[in-house]
Amino acid sequence: MGTTVVVALISAFVSLIVAYFTARYKFIADCHILEGQLNQRHLERIYGLRLDQYSKAFEITESIRKVSTDKGGINPRDELLDKRMQLWNWKTGSVSLILSKSSIDAFYKLVHILGNPCENARENIYSEAQIEKIFAARNAFRKALRNDIGLSSAEEWLEAM
Repeated sequence: MGTTVVVALISAFVSLIVAYFTARYKFIADCHILEGQLNQRHLERIYGLRLDQYSKAFEITESIRKVSTDKGGINPRDELLDKRMQLWNWKTGSVSLILSKSSIDAFYKLVHILGNPCENARENIYSEAQIEKIFAARNAFRKALRNDIGLSSAEEWLEAM
C-alpha cells in the first residue's frame, strides 16, 4: 500500500473517533438538558397541585383559634375533633402523594394532638399546656405546608432585604 492510502485510512479513522466522541458528548448533554426540563415540569405540576390543595388545609386550621379563658381558651373539644376529621378527609387521596415528609410528620403530630382528651374532661376544658401544644402543632403544620410551596423561604428572603 502506498503512503497516501495509509494517510487516508488514518485520517478516516481519526475522523470517525472524533465524530464518535463529539456525538456521544452531544447525546449526553442533550440527555441532561431533557432530564432537567422533565424535572422542572414535574416540579411545576407538584407546586401547582400543592397550591390548589394546601389552601383547604389552611382554611381548616385557620379556624383553630384561641378564645377567652372563661370559654375554655380554645375551640370546644367537639369542634377540634371535627377539625381533626376534616384534616383526615383532606389528606385522603391525591394530597397524600404531594405532601413532603416534613408536612406528613407535622400532619400526624397535629391530628394526634387534636385527638387527645381534655385534661378537665368533666368541664371539657383544655389546660394551658395542651392549648400551647395544639397551637405549636398547628403552626408547625402550616409552616411545613408553606415550606413545601416555597413561601417560607420567600418570606425570609424578603425580610432579609
